[in-house]
Amino acid sequence: MIKAITIYKGKARLGRLVGLKTASCVALTDVNAEDKNALAKIVESVNTNYSERADMIRKTWGGQIMSQRTDARVAKKEKLRAKEEAKKAIH
Repeated sequence: MIKAITIYKGKARLGRLVGLKTASCVALTDVNAEDKNALAKIVESVNTNYSERADMIRKTWGGQIMSQRTDARVAKKEKLRAKEEAKKAIH
């Protein structure tokens, strides 16, 4: 049994796959013999483009850039932490 999970953009694209206007999810249980090659190509592309690269994609998502608000909050916490450590060092 082939298992491949992917996320498609838009319900209309999934609907086109099953011949409906829209579809929120699709589970393929039987595939016609003439469509097996096309499905194998889709599964292969899903595996190479997403499943095998999931760790790399997760690590680079967002670019590690924080907003000014988040930067200010982190700086405030660091300042409080430094203040507490200074008090502990004195006592």
